[in-house]
Order: sequence, then C-alpha cells, then structure tokens
Amino acid sequence: MKRFFTRFVTLFLLLFLTTACKKNVAKQVDIKYQDILLENVDTMVSPGEDIFEYINGTWLKKNPIPPEEVSWGIGNLIIDENFKKLKLICEAAANAPNELGSNGQKIGDFWLIAMDSVRCDSLGIIPLKSYLDSIDHINDLQSFIRTVAELSNIGACTLLNNYVAQDDKNSDKMSLFFTQGGLGLPNRDYYFKQDDRTKKVREQYPIFISRILQFVQTDTSGSIKNANDIFQFETTNS
Repeated sequence: MKRFFTRFVTLFLLLFLTTACKKNVAKQVDIKYQDILLENVDTMVSPGEDIFEYINGTWLKKNPIPPEEVSWGIGNLIIDENFKKLKLICEAAANAPNELGSNGQKIGDFWLIAMDSVRCDSLGIIPLKSYLDSIDHINDLQSFIRTVAELSNIGACTLLNNYVAQDDKNSDKMSLFFTQGGLGLPNRDYYFKQDDRTKKVREQYPIFISRILQFVQTDTSGSIKNANDIFQFETTNS
C-alpha cells in the first residue's frame, strides 16, 4: 500500500510538472509572437537569401521614401515625432505668461525671435557683433583662449568640441567626451590626401570662406586675406 501511494504521488508530480512546463512554453511563445518587430517581417522572402529584406520587408513596403526625401527609415519617423513635440513645447512657452528668468520665458523668447524672419533680416549681424569684436581684438595667446572659451559657451565650433554620452567601455555611466573642433572641412583626409579631387576641394575652400566672411560685412579684399589666414591656421602642423 505504501509503495503504491509513493508511486501515485510521484506520477502525479510528474504530470503536474509536465503540464506546468507546457503552459510556460505556450506563454513564452505567445509573448514572442506579440513582438511588434514581427509585424515588419516579410515571410515571402527567405531569410537565407536576404536577411535584411526578410526582417524589414513589410515595413519598407508600408513606408516608401517620401518624394521630398533622399532616404528614409524608422529613425526619420522618430526624429519627426520629436520635432513635432519640440514645436508644441516652444509654441506653448511663447504663448504662456512665463515668469521672468524662467526656462519657459527663455524658450518662448527664443522661439519668437527665431520665427520673426523680418526682424532677423533687419538686425543682420548686430546680435553677433560683440563676438565678432572679441575675435577682432585677439592679439595674444590669452585673448585667443578667452575668446575660444566665450564662443564655446554659445555652442560655436572652436578648437575642441565636447559632449556627454554613454561611456564607450561602461554603458551604465555617462562620460564627457572631447573631439577635434574648429575645422571647416569634413575630416583630416581633406587636409592631407593628394588626389586631384581633394586638391581641388582645398583650392576652393578659401574661396568659400571668403564668401562667408563677406556676409558679415567684410570687404572682398579683406575677406580673401582673412580666408587665407584661416586656411593657413587650419593647416599649421606646429
């Protein structure tokens, strides 16, 4: 009798565990197939032939590249959504009676000024005048460093760029990064490569700088000299 009871209990436990496992497996399968990414899968494509098309095919068919865009992806949708939210925040701040000195007042004022194209055109470079004067009065290393720091405070691209992001070796931490800044050409290759195309870019670069300087009311001869000085400074190795 005791042996029979022991076998019965053992069999009952085995059946219970088997049923529980089946339920857990079924539950896991249900969760798996509720993954939103599965909606993007194109099951008409063999993953062995084209894994990208298999994973993204349905999304690509539902989201063709808009005629006004040269490329498109889910990142564009996220960026557009963020822009819409930022626009609503700015408009709300511009229309609200914000306390003087508050973030809302700063955001609202910045938005109103940026949207007033007529006033922006009439002001011209006046809002930049103090910074341009600081640049013009650089006469030694200390004034140079001080001006670089002032420009960095307003987000201008100077000798060094800095930003905060996830640490490359420990994603749980945020770190301060420094990168090369202050160069007008895209990367170092444009300053060193000797192929015909790159040489032509370097030849045209001072001309481009000169045209930009003329926008801040620098005469043609002065802008050409300043442009050449800038290019020489960017290509100095010492």
